[in-house]
Amino acid sequence: MSRNAIVIILILVALFGFSAYVAVTTMNEKTALESAKAKVDADLNQSKEKEKKLSDDVKRLDGELKQAQAVRQAAQKQLEEFNARIGELTGQVESLTGEREDWKTRVESLRKERDDLLAKIQAPAEVQIIKGPEGQSLPDPTAAETQDKYWASVLKEKASLELRLKELHSNLSSGAVEVGELKKKNSDMELELSQLKNEKEEIERRVKYSEDLSNNLSIELAREKNDKRYVAERLSKMKEENTTLRSQVKELSSAKISLEKSIAKLSEDKENTGRRLAEAESIIQNRIDEILDIKSNLDKKIKPADADGSKQIELPPIIVSAPHPSSKSGSEAHAGFNGRVVSVNDASNFVVVDLGENSGIRVGDGLSVYRGSKYIAGLEVIEVRKDISAADIKQKGAKIKVGDAVK
Repeated sequence: MSRNAIVIILILVALFGFSAYVAVTTMNEKTALESAKAKVDADLNQSKEKEKKLSDDVKRLDGELKQAQAVRQAAQKQLEEFNARIGELTGQVESLTGEREDWKTRVESLRKERDDLLAKIQAPAEVQIIKGPEGQSLPDPTAAETQDKYWASVLKEKASLELRLKELHSNLSSGAVEVGELKKKNSDMELELSQLKNEKEEIERRVKYSEDLSNNLSIELAREKNDKRYVAERLSKMKEENTTLRSQVKELSSAKISLEKSIAKLSEDKENTGRRLAEAESIIQNRIDEILDIKSNLDKKIKPADADGSKQIELPPIIVSAPHPSSKSGSEAHAGFNGRVVSVNDASNFVVVDLGENSGIRVGDGLSVYRGSKYIAGLEVIEVRKDISAADIKQKGAKIKVGDAVK
């Protein structure tokens, strides 16, 4: 299996692993979000029930507060009436007290006057003498009658004053008793009013606590609604992502099928390439054998050097096939050849090129070696095979390297 096929398989495995991981993660997140949504819904329903209960409690407390306020107003009104009644009775008591003092003063004066009269009565009575017609002295009877009437009126007035005084004492006592009762009622009303104030403060405190709790629940409800909306948006987004991932999985499946087809095609190409490589290796081995054969032949034809130890290499032309009468000259062949140097033998001063009989090379043809556009050396073909040739180096401008162009 080629490296590209292995890489493609690894990429497919990684893509499938990533898709499975994303799908599992998406399902887990979806399950977690659904659980969170159910919990939020339950909390929301519970909060709604609490809010409804608190609303009922607030309404009930409002009713109790209104009732307490009405009772308080009625108590305050009754207290005001009692205070007015107490003021009126106090005025009456003060008036009666003044009258009582006046009557006491008058009684004292009458008593004093009575005492004076009793003193006069107890003293010897002075009888007014009235002279008769003959000049004789007679007692005046009208004076005694007048005194009796006067004393009778005084006694009568004293009796009426005593009755009036007793009546005033009775009225004063009853007024004092009524004032005491009113004061007791006033203290009872003040105590009841104080209790109503305490109840009002307690109700106001409970109402304030209920309002604060209702506000907190409203805030929590709003927060839970926001969380629910966020969860819904997140769930919708997860659904969209799930849809996108499904489409991506479908695309990956299609890509997998395409890659499997490509892998099959690459396997076929690999087999074909293997066959071609085997053929190329066979051809290269044949060329290597030919090069080794040429080298061995050239080595055999090398002659010993002169007596001073120097060597001369003589490369007689090896004619494999007779030159064709219509063979091209070296200058003409130069324009049509295009090969490469495949081996260089500096010791024997020859090279091997990848041009042979199939390229139209003949023994004695002249070739030129180039490196890019620069001229390197001049060659003369000394031995020819089917696909390669050996050429002697005739001119050398620079050192020949394997891969240089031959023309």
